Amino acid sequence: MLISTDSTWRWKLGAAADPLSSGVYERFWTRAVQYLTGTLDLSKVKFAPLPDRIAPREPFAASLRVFDEDFSPAKSGETRLSVVWTKPDGKSEEVAARETSAGVYAVELTGLEPGTHRLRASARLRGRLWGSDEKRFVWEQSLDAPMDRAWLSKAAELGGGGFFDLSRTKAFEVLARLPPPQPEAEAVRRLHPFSSPAWLALCGLLLLCEWAWRRRSGHV
Repeated sequence: MLISTDSTWRWKLGAAADPLSSGVYERFWTRAVQYLTGTLDLSKVKFAPLPDRIAPREPFAASLRVFDEDFSPAKSGETRLSVVWTKPDGKSEEVAARETSAGVYAVELTGLEPGTHRLRASARLRGRLWGSDEKRFVWEQSLDAPMDRAWLSKAAELGGGGFFDLSRTKAFEVLARLPPPQPEAEAVRRLHPFSSPAWLALCGLLLLCEWAWRRRSGHV
């Protein structure tokens, strides 16, 4: 490793001129770090990690990678991939794997039933058995019951409104059905008497009249 740190940088410089070795530098150091950390996986056929909780919707999609001898993406013309899906009731069937990019395949499942499912992939490269991988996952139906559109539409009509499915209706279509705004009160003019000089003069005049009345009555 100490010797490699001073020499492998030349691979990076030469990768620009040779597209076949453009990923050698990254793959070398990725595998080296994985080896040192104990996470190196030398499987040539590998499913992508699945989430802990599977969303209850269809189709369910899984991703699979196939590598060649150099851990480069295996060519589709040299690869024969077989994926078997085992359902919770124990019945198995082969499903198609669609190549999405070099060495990467996608598997989509429909008609899933609640329970534990198993996917097993086996690959042959140039006619030789190359490797296999297996994944298990638990699929559960959604606990939320689907909405009754007919009942909701009828209830909205009785209330003088309407039912809209926001996933299928555009926002401006819903806003266009709203009645125009009607002002309930309109301020024509605002008066502030306590900040007016006339109000101050009136207060002073009233105080003067009170003083004169008290003086005339003998209270002052």
